[in-house]
This record gives sequence, C-alpha cells and structure tokens, in this order.
Amino acid sequence: MNERVSILMILLILFLLIICNLVISAVNREILLSGENTFSGGLIRPSFLITPAQFPNDKKMILIYKQGARKFNEDEIVFGIPQDVFADILAFIDYGEIDYNKEIYPAFQLKITEEEKQKTIESVIIDKNGEKGVIDRKIIENIISEVWPDYDYKKAAEILQGWFNIATRPKIYYESLAVGDKKTILIGDFAIEVTNALANKDKFLFDTMATSIIDFVYLGEFNLNKRIRFFEKYGGKKAADYYKRWKVGELKGSFSPFVKYVDIRKKYIKTYVWENKKPPEWVKELFLDQIGVNLKVSTDKQK
Repeated sequence: MNERVSILMILLILFLLIICNLVISAVNREILLSGENTFSGGLIRPSFLITPAQFPNDKKMILIYKQGARKFNEDEIVFGIPQDVFADILAFIDYGEIDYNKEIYPAFQLKITEEEKQKTIESVIIDKNGEKGVIDRKIIENIISEVWPDYDYKKAAEILQGWFNIATRPKIYYESLAVGDKKTILIGDFAIEVTNALANKDKFLFDTMATSIIDFVYLGEFNLNKRIRFFEKYGGKKAADYYKRWKVGELKGSFSPFVKYVDIRKKYIKTYVWENKKPPEWVKELFLDQIGVNLKVSTDKQK
C-alpha cells in the first residue's frame, strides 16, 4: 500500500513539474515576443476606397470614401488629399499578405472606384474653389509604383469568398509629438492633431484601417533633427538637403523624402521598430483607443 502511495506521489510531483515548466515557458515566451509598441483591433480587412482625380493647374488629388458608402456623390466623400500626402501615408503602411486557396493576395485593399461608376462620380468631383475634376487612374498607378512596386491593386480588390490565412500582417508605422499641451500623431510626415479629440476630418483614415488584421506599430517620438541626421547618415548631404528643402515648402507638390528615398525609409522603419519603444499613455488614450486599436498582440521582432 505504501509503495503504491509513493508511486502516486512521484507521478503527481512529475505532473506538477511539467505544468510549472509549461507555465514558465509561456511566461518567458510572452516576455520575448510581446511587442510593447504594437497594437491591433477590429474585425475586417483594412482598406481604402478611393478615386484619383485631376484638377486644373495640374492639381492631383486622392478622394477617400466612407466605410460602407453606397452612393458616390459629394456627401459620401470623407476627405480629399493631395497625391503627395497620400503617397507619404502609404509609404508608412506595410500592406501585408494573405494566403487564399494557395495563392497570395495583398492583405490591405486599395480599391479604386469601378469603371462603370466613373461618369457618375466625375459629375460631382468639385474642389473647394468650384473647379471640376476628372478621374485619372495614372495618378494612383504612379503612387503605387513609388511606394508599393510589387502591389497588385486589381488582385487586392477581389472579394475572397471563404477562409484565408494571414501570411504577413499588414502594419501602420507612426510616431508621436507632444509640444506643451498640443499632442500630434504622425504617419510619415502626415500630422494628425489629437489634443482634444480625433477630428472628424481625420477619422476618414481609420474608418477602414483599424482592424484585427493590421498592427499599429509605434516608432517613437518625432524629432526633426533626428530625421535629418538619419537622412544624412544613410543618404548623404543630397538626401538631407532634400528633406530640409521639402520640409520648408521649397519642393511643394513633390513626393516626400521618405517616398523618394525608399532605402532610407526602410532603414528608418526597421531601426526604430527594433527599439520597441512603448507609446506614452496619451497616445493610447487620445489615438489608439479612439479608433478602436487597443489590443496589444504578441509578435516577433520585425525582420
């Protein structure tokens, strides 16, 4: 009887040791893999529904529509931004990939209004000066060639009927800036003030982006001098001078330095992702929570 009890005790101790080992392993894995700078939230594939439009005086704009919009008219347009600003935003988005029926598709959907609807849309494309615009697909094709050269926007826009696997999670890289009471979020050089609240005119960006599939990855505090030094270190005086001139408006309408200098942008993102900085509490409160992106996910360091 005593021998039987002893065997049971040994088995119980071994079982408890195995459980403890599993718990410790799980805790260690969380510490190793939990990205303090990475957040996610929502339910659907991230996307933009857009119309590229050409206006007089060579003004090129991207019109972004509300999530779930059914009518393409003036009231449904959430925001119109210059092509160079839109390119700057896309430059700080990694569109990711999904695996569907053993085929790879871009995870981020950049959907362009269909050809049959263009006549209806063109009849209501009017800017704030009352000038009429026309749809020009070459505008967005040029932007894609600069920031996402391997992106197939026709394939991305396809509706996938059924289950798909996420091969690579899409990501949005952003920084923060606090000057006195003023609080700002930056995606590339595109600034969004969130001091009091996220303005309606800025919410258009996140209507269809804050989903469970995409990660919002924090790069740290914005610092202009740090950026200029980075451009000089990895692109030389020419690249740094371009950034300075662009920043003060001398190159108005030109693509941002991060769009023009692809290798520097990739190096910049990789460098500051690896620092794995935790965003300030106000970033979570005034930005991430406001757009429904408040779930920290476990993730490996960026490659």
